[in-house]
Amino acid sequence: MSPHFIRRKIPITIITRIFPFPSLPCYTVSMLNPTMYLNSIVLVQYCMSSISNMETALLGLLSERPMYPYEIEKNVWEHDMRYWTEISLSSIYKVLEKLEKKLLVDVNLTVTDTNKVKKIYSITEKGKKELKERIVEIMSELEVSIHQIDLALANLSILTTEEVNEVLGKYLKSIDERITCYKELEKYLLEHECAVGNLALSKRRQFLMKAEREWVISFLDEFNTESGEESNE
Repeated sequence: MSPHFIRRKIPITIITRIFPFPSLPCYTVSMLNPTMYLNSIVLVQYCMSSISNMETALLGLLSERPMYPYEIEKNVWEHDMRYWTEISLSSIYKVLEKLEKKLLVDVNLTVTDTNKVKKIYSITEKGKKELKERIVEIMSELEVSIHQIDLALANLSILTTEEVNEVLGKYLKSIDERITCYKELEKYLLEHECAVGNLALSKRRQFLMKAEREWVISFLDEFNTESGEESNE
């Protein structure tokens, strides 16, 4: 199997998170919010999924080969999965229990040379089927995410023109730092001949960050033009 990116070898730490879809009921969204309808649709689709994103992450690992719990933890840590999935080291055992109850994984007991009994987990045929269906579902529909920058934009009026320019200047700087990180990650993945799917983890984020950067510059131009016109009145 092609190597993934590994924490201890990456020259720049990349701190990004994939947030789970919000659990707030749709009625809490303002009727004036244009994304309400889209959020309602996605929420229904999200609830219809038979397995969660955390369960999908672990089934994906087990689809490679059977693993002991410590091997699963090692993979989650080394692949930095805490930053691009919803899985965490503390949640692994609970998720494995759920998968076992759903008959999506098998658990076999093995005895070590020191007479210790250990569990080894493997994905079942049902698990493979559920995993494939979930991956197809995820890749078939654009996820409507909540971005905290939208909260700031909705309350933009409490900031002065100078403050808006200052904070968005910092925002631009943070975007540039992220882009640099992902370029380093892409370089690392290419050097280690990682699979195209793993390579896309870095390239896709660069496209998103560059688009966000473009929007910030465009918004600042529009905002400053409007602010200038108001000050002349």
